[in-house]
Amino acid sequence: MRANARAILIVALRDAHRWLGELLSDPHQTLESLASREGKTERSIRMTLSLAFLVPEIVKAAVEGRLPRGFGLTRLVDLPMAWRDQWRALGLQAPAFCVGIDKPFDRFSWRQCLPRAATCDRTATTPAA
Repeated sequence: MRANARAILIVALRDAHRWLGELLSDPHQTLESLASREGKTERSIRMTLSLAFLVPEIVKAAVEGRLPRGFGLTRLVDLPMAWRDQWRALGLQAPAFCVGIDKPFDRFSWRQCLPRAATCDRTATTPAA
């Protein structure tokens, strides 16, 4: 992943989490008001918000610059909600220790995935079958 693509993605991830927090904490906040304030379209806001639901290990790899070339903002927005499906949609193999974890509210903690470093490394990923 190139440095400029990584910087753009990090800003988008920050915005996604900030906007999600605002939408959850303020019942009067809408996508329309966010779009107006930010000078963006509602579609752009929705697509960016989808980044707030990425698999934490994919986010970590993106921030560390370990995603393969071509895995920028455009490829990561609007992925499926289920984490297992996100891995598949990206053509990456989910790490074995994260296979049973599909969403943040699963009975397993997504934090189980964070200590391991090998996932998403260019040498550790293989295309999904």
